[in-house]
Amino acid sequence: MSTLAERIIEARESAGLDKAGLQRAARPVKITHSALSQLESGKSRTMRAETALAIARVTGYRPEYLVLGQLPKRAGDSVARNVHSTRELAAPQYQRAAPSRPGVDIDVLRHILELMESVDEGTPAERANVIAAFYDAVMTGGETLSKTAVLKLLRSA
Repeated sequence: MSTLAERIIEARESAGLDKAGLQRAARPVKITHSALSQLESGKSRTMRAETALAIARVTGYRPEYLVLGQLPKRAGDSVARNVHSTRELAAPQYQRAAPSRPGVDIDVLRHILELMESVDEGTPAERANVIAAFYDAVMTGGETLSKTAVLKLLRSA
């Protein structure tokens, strides 16, 4: 999970702005150089609502993502498009949860997620249903791990 500082830097850089450019573009909301520096350095762990809304307006990122890290990053994006890699989904906080779910084969699930990264079809709900159905099919021996199988399930969802 990224920090507030990392998310603000990501949004600013994604918009092609330096700190001064972000400050200018955020007008009429005044974001001081000091406040922005404290946010980006991690010294400040909160920001005013008007600051979050101004940064979101300028960068195209959702305020919920900037403040809380809630995906999707941008309005209109799906959560799946914002997950950059299986490593991000299999972060330590999720791996720690795995032992409490007996019978879940993390390696199989990780491979399914890798296959899903290469498929850019379906809504987030459809993609989640495909992951669950594909996992069940693989674990019962009814399916092999392949992109073709993922696409077949997704198109029938």
